[in-house]
Amino acid sequence: DLAIGTRVMPGAIVEVHQPFYREFLGKMYTELSNWILGLRVTDFTCGFKGFRRHAALELFSRQRLKKWSFDAEILYLAQLNEFRVREVPVRWRNDQATKVRLWRDILWSFLELLQIRFYDSQGKYR
Repeated sequence: DLAIGTRVMPGAIVEVHQPFYREFLGKMYTELSNWILGLRVTDFTCGFKGFRRHAALELFSRQRLKKWSFDAEILYLAQLNEFRVREVPVRWRNDQATKVRLWRDILWSFLELLQIRFYDSQGKYR
């Protein structure tokens, strides 16, 4: 139902790496997201995600977040709705023109992960 790209499984090729601190923070976000949301995803921040039509319609109609953790929310909703998610290795290169404002976006991302759990506890995803 969903295919998500990963830079960390066999077959993935990273042509141009991010700076060390960005790679480290991305790995920490993945660990934190998996822990808070109870998921098993290897790379939340890769960005490549593909959906079958029925899955996209269902998941995006329930989505509430619009900032950095929207993709973690979509994967959490996929788990709640028992959609099949497959990770696939990708060819990836860092874009030096990123729009990420690191320290501000780290805080927002963390708060949004907590917000996902809060929304679920309030029944807002049902």
